[in-house]
Amino acid sequence: MRLILALIVAIALGMGVAWTFDRDPGVVVLSYEGWVVQTSLSLWLSATLLLALAAFLLFKLCGWLLGIGLAVRWWCQKHNEVVAQRLLGEGFERLAEGDLLEAERLFVKGAARAQQPVLHYLAAAQAADRCQDIADRDRYLAQARQAGASHLAVQVTIAEIALKDGRLEDARSALDGLYRRLPRQPQVLRLLARLSELREDWQRIIEILPRLRARHALPAADCDALETRAWQGLLKGAPREPSALSRVMRRLPRRLQDDPAFLLGQARALVEADAIIEAESLLRRSLARQWRAELLAAYAELPVRPKLRALEQAEIWLKDRPEDADLHACLARLCMHNSLWAQARRHLDLAIARRAEPRWLHWLTETLNALGEEGGAADASRRGLALAVGVTGRGLIGR
Repeated sequence: MRLILALIVAIALGMGVAWTFDRDPGVVVLSYEGWVVQTSLSLWLSATLLLALAAFLLFKLCGWLLGIGLAVRWWCQKHNEVVAQRLLGEGFERLAEGDLLEAERLFVKGAARAQQPVLHYLAAAQAADRCQDIADRDRYLAQARQAGASHLAVQVTIAEIALKDGRLEDARSALDGLYRRLPRQPQVLRLLARLSELREDWQRIIEILPRLRARHALPAADCDALETRAWQGLLKGAPREPSALSRVMRRLPRRLQDDPAFLLGQARALVEADAIIEAESLLRRSLARQWRAELLAAYAELPVRPKLRALEQAEIWLKDRPEDADLHACLARLCMHNSLWAQARRHLDLAIARRAEPRWLHWLTETLNALGEEGGAADASRRGLALAVGVTGRGLIGR
């Protein structure tokens, strides 16, 4: 409807202008330095309109040509980015396959096409380092920095390369500076935890664990496993003195305080420190809280001391647990330590009747030899060997 109205108005205006100029075409005179141009007003207006239309069309043509140029430029940039990404992917494939020189070549070729070649240069630095080409590695790192790579990216790459190469001091130098500047950066925390474990710097792991958890730098299960290894390392490296070992155990997280592995580690350390009474007390209290076979086995191996009442304590436990095979084995071992061979044999027979174990049969062999029963000792030895290698009366298990 609007188009029809516009056409009607345009026709009306055209007819009006034509009727006006038909009555009086008018005169336009242009004079410049003696030159005089005279024409009708209608012709002058028509020429002016035609020139304006030509200027408009020329402007549109220039815009169209410029648009084509920009489109071509955009296409070239897009094509280069696609090629750069393809070369980057192929480079990582070659790197995984171990074709280091080809991987380095692809990374460098991709960097020449990429608008942001930082990743290409960092990857090329890793490939060059694995080729042990230190000069090229440093050159690629410098190019990555010039291309706009952050200090963090370059230093992290240096630390990763150093860790892979086993250059722990170089990695420590890079990561210490990063940790001072960015103590909450997840990748820095991950690498620092890995470095500290390789250097057996357990105390530092304990210090950074809260940040590792808070920043989710590692999964919760990995943090727990790392914490366990760190405390095990601290316990192993603690001075073999009861007070020093107790200080470590008092600092343990709640979830590890009753962990059998730590209790066994502390008991072993106390024995190494010749604090047998303290080791017995620790194991006895632990068994009162949680009755576990591994703790009982450790209790059975306590060295004999004049004031040690381990055998008497085990006999008290037996009143409440007369059918416990592990407790009978424990009593047998304690009797062996005290050269009570007849009692040791009785407890071993009771333990093996409930559950045969190669270790118990070995103890029975030793006990029978001490009692002079060589035939029974030989039979117990054969039974223990057969049980250890998975042999039954019918042959190999699974046959």
